[in-house]
Amino acid sequence: MTSDTSAESTTPRQILNTRQEKWVEAFEVRNRDGLIISGLKNLLGFRFFRAFYEGFVVWRLKKNGLMHKSMTQKEAECSIHSAWDWYIFWCTTMLVLSYTAAFYSYEFISLIACALCLFRIAEIFSVFVEIHSSKVYETPNPVRAVVNTFWHYFEVTLIFAVFYLAISRYGLDFFSNDKNVFLHANFFDPFYFSFVTITTLGYGDFSPTTPVGKIVVCSELGVGIMIIVLVIGRALAAARSNSDSEQ
Repeated sequence: MTSDTSAESTTPRQILNTRQEKWVEAFEVRNRDGLIISGLKNLLGFRFFRAFYEGFVVWRLKKNGLMHKSMTQKEAECSIHSAWDWYIFWCTTMLVLSYTAAFYSYEFISLIACALCLFRIAEIFSVFVEIHSSKVYETPNPVRAVVNTFWHYFEVTLIFAVFYLAISRYGLDFFSNDKNVFLHANFFDPFYFSFVTITTLGYGDFSPTTPVGKIVVCSELGVGIMIIVLVIGRALAAARSNSDSEQ
């Protein structure tokens, strides 16, 4: 029989402080880490990649008067998760606006959109590395955890759509052997190509024709596989967590 810790009194601020300590611990390079994980920890372990998320969550909690409010641990975690979900929503909105601006604006706007997308994908990878490095993964809401992971899947699809749009607009790769067909000619084509790429469908109507395009396509395939593995891992860990709590 496991003890019920949800009734313990705490505040969202205390939980955020605990999570910060766990984040620092998760990004410590250990001997058991492989070359790839060690490299990702060194690359994504900067506080900069959590600054916007933490700032938004703190602002949201303070705005609602919940930051230092005493509540149960489950309630505090739910309030933090609610703020986090709002952050994901605004990030997705910014990605949609970046995609739209990159399509309808000049090349310089495409570069700004790509920079925003690079930062967002670094944020997402930072979360993935943190989860992978954690000793135990637990979640009070398994459905939310899986849905959020699939939402990140959508975000990554949109991010690479912006990359493909910029690559085609700059003439680095039009993703077509037909000289009269350009990927950036239609608003939905870059997102469509990104979707069929990350899902490994690959209908063949668009395909990379230059080394730049092929490198980006291979990168998206690798990211897509990693996210699917994470979804399965999260689902199994969440199911195990629920099973243990019911015993």
